[in-house]
Amino acid sequence: MKAFVNNEFEKLNNRILIVDDNPEIHLDFKKILMSKERSDREMEDLEEILFDVKPENRNEKGETGLFSYEIESAYSGEESIAKVREALEHHQPYALIFMDVRMPPGLNGVKATKKIWELNDDVEVVICTAYSDYSWDDIIEELGSSDHLLFLKKPFNSIEIKQMALSLVKKWNLNFQLNRVINNLETQVQKRTEELEIANESLKKANEQKTRFFINLAHETRTPLTLISNYLEKYISKAGMDSDLRILKHNIDLMLKNMVNFLDVEKLRRGQIFFNHNQAAPLSEILKSRIILFTGIAHTKNIIINHTIEDDLYVKADPYAVHRIINNIIENSIKYSGKGGVINITLGKSENVILFRVADNGIGMTKDQMNHIFLPYYQLSHKKRNLQGIGMGLYIVKRIADALHATIDIDSAINRGTTFIISFPDYVPEEKKDYEFDNDLSTPYDSGQTNIELKEENITPAKKNILLVDDNPEMLYFIQTFLKERYNVYMAENVKGALEKLKTISPPDIIISDIMMDELDGHQFFSFLKRSEEHNDIPFIFLTAKSSEEEKLKGLSEGAVDYIYKPFSIGELSAKIESIIDNRAQLKKKYVERIETRIKGVLSHIRKQNLLKERFLPVDKLGETYNLSKREREVILFLLDGCINKEIGDRLEISLRTVEFHLSNIYKKLNVRNKIELVNLLKP
Repeated sequence: MKAFVNNEFEKLNNRILIVDDNPEIHLDFKKILMSKERSDREMEDLEEILFDVKPENRNEKGETGLFSYEIESAYSGEESIAKVREALEHHQPYALIFMDVRMPPGLNGVKATKKIWELNDDVEVVICTAYSDYSWDDIIEELGSSDHLLFLKKPFNSIEIKQMALSLVKKWNLNFQLNRVINNLETQVQKRTEELEIANESLKKANEQKTRFFINLAHETRTPLTLISNYLEKYISKAGMDSDLRILKHNIDLMLKNMVNFLDVEKLRRGQIFFNHNQAAPLSEILKSRIILFTGIAHTKNIIINHTIEDDLYVKADPYAVHRIINNIIENSIKYSGKGGVINITLGKSENVILFRVADNGIGMTKDQMNHIFLPYYQLSHKKRNLQGIGMGLYIVKRIADALHATIDIDSAINRGTTFIISFPDYVPEEKKDYEFDNDLSTPYDSGQTNIELKEENITPAKKNILLVDDNPEMLYFIQTFLKERYNVYMAENVKGALEKLKTISPPDIIISDIMMDELDGHQFFSFLKRSEEHNDIPFIFLTAKSSEEEKLKGLSEGAVDYIYKPFSIGELSAKIESIIDNRAQLKKKYVERIETRIKGVLSHIRKQNLLKERFLPVDKLGETYNLSKREREVILFLLDGCINKEIGDRLEISLRTVEFHLSNIYKKLNVRNKIELVNLLKP
């Protein structure tokens, strides 16, 4: 219905075209379709059943419109084609055509139908034939199989024509509505697609702008970091290395490594070529030089490196690119191997392939992780994992390997270790030259933490207690170094360690915890403390690199007293600790003072009660003598204690008038005129 799916054709289409060269046939069709007979009630019943026509949809004559056809005539095939074309131009298409087959001397009905369907392939056609001049097979061969084609064999009766008209006109209208809905959906989908394309383009531009910003930032940061690193090296060469300088150098090296990797990743993603692979790289010699450096790093972590390296193996590659591959693969093995780990490195030739193999017995990976580790910025877990990096090294390795037509195979299992095998095409250079090693930016990076020995020193009962929880030993060491002279500083590298520590130390005066930690994070730690009767009132400060308002509100709503964002000033942290502890001491002092006041009040009341008891005996004897009631005796006791009438009423929970009534009776019974005479009477 491609010609009519628009909003111009809204009403029910009951237009029928009769095509026959015999005028009497036209009269017969009109008589059958336009007359109203009693027998048509059966058609109306059929209409209700087939098309779910409700009584309210009929007019005052009981008609629905399906019997009120608009009938037009054509007396030749050519005329029928012209009428169909004209109807289309006026947006008044025919729903149904009754087409005679034999109409000499022009086009017969079959050929006319074929041309009509070329104009409008949705019109319903009933071929009226006696099969004398066209067989069934001839008609199908000419028109093909179509769900818009029916045959009416002559002679036909009126009920057949009425049934066909009813069903096919309804079918045309249902198809029209369906196609209009589909067209509207397609329009909406197209519109939404265009909107999404525009939004995606905007997002793409925004991401490109952010990427350019970070690239520029990395370039700008790299220069001052390089200067800082070189001046630090110069200072260390003169003054020597200590623990503070070791931490400083370790973190500057980490920042430089990440900057270099980030810039290289973005170059590779943009297709920028910065390696010259049209040269010979002595793979054997490069690997030997790398292993010497890595062995020292591994030794500090109690990791053993075994190696077997075949001599005189070359690859056609930029030597610096080879450095990057070796450094990243071995760094990863050291990073993810625990103390006492073993790393086996082999390099050998098999036929025309050089195999570089690095196998460790570290934490290993899942199959899903192995499928993703070469993606840019992919991390082995969504947890913090203080040693996992930011996921750039292996992406660089994969891109370099692809450029060298090398392949990478991985075999890994959780808690059983990982094996990387890189297969390089063998290369035999025409001339072998001595290779000069450049250990500048390709120097292996010690990805683990510096060897810091955390000691809880200078612990004395006179100082306040602080518990620090952070999975970065360098951060713990730094904060403890600054605070240990003034406070007892206890440390834990994870939540489990902190909970164990709380069992052995005096309750801390304040707890400072990082948020992002493996296994259990800072929020979970705080939740544990809130459920502890012993520790739920300890002030809690979050340390975090997340600076969003949502993150801050989350912690404060849980009951944390403050947030400190990384990077932070140690002076700011110290000031906040002092302020919180002082405020807590002031609140504690006020609380104690209130308790003491309440205790004094209770003791005073007890003393007064004892005095009343001492006086109760003579009053009780007096009551027996003068027939005083229990309530009257109580009133006398409070009078002796110096209470006025209102106070007596409050303590006895009676009204002032009732107190005055009791006093009047007491005066009469004891023959006194006022309180003074009553008190004098009761004096010992």
